Amino acid sequence: MPFDRKILAVGQKRDVLEGAGEVVGRVLPQARLGLEPLDPFLMLDHVKMKPGGPGFPEHPHRGFEILTYVRQGWGSHKDNLGNEGRIGQGGLMRLTAGKGLWHGEQGGTEKSAVMEGLQFWVNLKKSQKGVQPSFQYEQDAGLPRQEQDQGRVLVKVLVGPGSPIQIMTPMVYLEVRVRPGGTFALELPSSHQGFVYVLEGQARFPEDGALAAEGQVAVLGSGSGITVENPADTDLLFLLAAGEPHREPVLWNGPFVD
Repeated sequence: MPFDRKILAVGQKRDVLEGAGEVVGRVLPQARLGLEPLDPFLMLDHVKMKPGGPGFPEHPHRGFEILTYVRQGWGSHKDNLGNEGRIGQGGLMRLTAGKGLWHGEQGGTEKSAVMEGLQFWVNLKKSQKGVQPSFQYEQDAGLPRQEQDQGRVLVKVLVGPGSPIQIMTPMVYLEVRVRPGGTFALELPSSHQGFVYVLEGQARFPEDGALAAEGQVAVLGSGSGITVENPADTDLLFLLAAGEPHREPVLWNGPFVD
């Protein structure tokens, strides 16, 4: 497989208000691109909550799936169908809203001053939007790891081969750490669309020389496999998601996507 993915665009996260007044970093969508180049992905928020903040009180959802990844502190979920769970640092929760439910989310810290997490919305096909809601979570230790480039690349599989987290859309969701001078490579179906969001350091995409720094998102263009280099003298840490697009109209009304 050729590793020939170029970068369609590089965008910056922006601050928005969500929940009861929490300021979150909105990575996706990128307004100038719209949703089509990122289909089946709807939204990615980077959340950093201080103790005692307004939080995210109970609210409804319908028509998509939510992946909540905790990087620091802890996060919890409880819904009106009796599902509940709590994850610590490095854990992942999956909520399939399907035909609809109410849930509340909480987050906090035990050792740090800030709870940090990422909430990722993945659309469902029209034919799947009426499924029964469900919930799943996995702690950090239950998510598989891989190595590349003689140990200079460490890959944590959030969704994809070996991960216990099940999602209805064919996709991968990875957290990747690249040591200085290292190169990450991933084979992808040519039909898949996605992005790289940089959490720390700087990413270089050798196929076209595009660069993305901390807080920026690089939207993948057409092609097959992708490579990401770390040209700096500090670690690069990023999230990569790629999945099969639905190619269907998106009817978005706040917490509902029909």
